[in-house]
Amino acid sequence: MRLAAHSVAVVVACVALALHARPLPASLQGPKPTPQTAQQLLERAARLRSGLSGLEGAALFRARQELLSTLRSVRENYPADKLAAAQAAFLAGELLRAWNEPRSAQREFEQAREAGRGTEFEARSSMELAHLQRRSGRLEQALAGYTAVLTLDGSPPGLVDAARLWLGRVQLDLGRRDEARSTWWELGRAGRSPKIRIDAYDELALEAISRGDLEGAAGILDLCRRQLHAQSMQDSQLGRDVCAALDRMRCVHALQDSVRERTRHVRVLK
Repeated sequence: MRLAAHSVAVVVACVALALHARPLPASLQGPKPTPQTAQQLLERAARLRSGLSGLEGAALFRARQELLSTLRSVRENYPADKLAAAQAAFLAGELLRAWNEPRSAQREFEQAREAGRGTEFEARSSMELAHLQRRSGRLEQALAGYTAVLTLDGSPPGLVDAARLWLGRVQLDLGRRDEARSTWWELGRAGRSPKIRIDAYDELALEAISRGDLEGAAGILDLCRRQLHAQSMQDSQLGRDVCAALDRMRCVHALQDSVRERTRHVRVLK
């Protein structure tokens, strides 16, 4: 009994000392674990994204959740780093869009747009939001989104041209043919890359074919080829890319099919 009572007394004394003990000076406590920086979190997210390849089922689901959690932690832990927060939210939006989760993707793109005001991410997020709106049939909202990309300070030139191309497509879907043609003519003349100019002329020719104006479509195709001829003849990767883009124009086959159909119809009438 005396031994047990002595043991209890020792324990009580030790507890009392622990409660009243002062913490060690910071210099004697050893290094504290440092939190990951925003850049480290983004790099970790990149590694996690690469690791998704080959995963299936529950393992894929867990890996995706970990990846999204890592990206979202950038915004949660470093809200003052607007550029990193915008980049993380934009990447999360891209992933969710690819995983067929448009509503969640929209929320991420909206956060990326807000965090990235005045930067490239504001423009890129606005473009992605316009795409989502277009796919869901909200054409007027998509129209406003593509139009906004044209005037945002942080819009890269290539993105502006892409937005103009899609703007024309939405204008056409809304029945605004004159506006669509005007948008594409401007892009065909002043687009910053041969590829986007070819795409604009392709849309113009297809629109003419849809109205039965085959002669007009042929003229647009000829104009496009003449304007891009010098670049298509270059012995370079650019020249090869221009040739490939000209060969892929949808209006070529559409025009051939329409001419054959017109010829067949005339023969039937005779």
